[in-house]
Amino acid sequence: MRQLVRIAAFVLGLSAIFPLYAEATPIVDQVFAPSSSSAIPAGLGQAAQTFTVGVSGTLVQIDVAAWLNPLGLDFPLLFDLRPVDGSGVPLNDPSTALVQRTIPRASVPTNQTPTPDQFVAVNLGLGVPVTAGDQFAIVLNGATGGSYGVFANSGDGYAGGDYFWNFQTGLWELRSGADFGFRTWIEPATTVAEPSTLLLIVTSVASVVLSRRNRRRH
Repeated sequence: MRQLVRIAAFVLGLSAIFPLYAEATPIVDQVFAPSSSSAIPAGLGQAAQTFTVGVSGTLVQIDVAAWLNPLGLDFPLLFDLRPVDGSGVPLNDPSTALVQRTIPRASVPTNQTPTPDQFVAVNLGLGVPVTAGDQFAIVLNGATGGSYGVFANSGDGYAGGDYFWNFQTGLWELRSGADFGFRTWIEPATTVAEPSTLLLIVTSVASVVLSRRNRRRH
């Protein structure tokens, strides 16, 4: 009996040091696939789409429905993930960005006709911890006339956010009733194994030990 108690204490101790987490696989959380296109304002212009998180976990990737005018200047597409203010408007200061990425020009499709799979994937590295209900803004900047655009629809097709422009004024202008295409990927919050799982582990180890002891006696 003492042997069983020691085994149980050992297994539970290991579970405290090395928690048994369920494996998290990224899932699509928010998505909007438009059927028309809209140009990002040239020069210092920016386009932003806000969204609302639906699943708590870690935001690991955002796909944007963007296109490139091959006749434009050779500049990359700049990507920011920013917080929003209390009114749901993107913060204007780039230094507030939670993640910043440079999307190479060659990674952006030149097709200006929307297709269901025309998304440019932006990996967020270690990701951003999020909670259901949080709001963020995807901000795209054509970097001094890179001639980029996004696929967007009027009619408020995405209820969890809005499409904004910021064209050299330093202020975000709401494109009322419009949204541009995006898709978010989240690793759902992991969970520690249930007590029943730990009990099963303890029982299994104890059975193996007892079996070996009985063999030695006989």
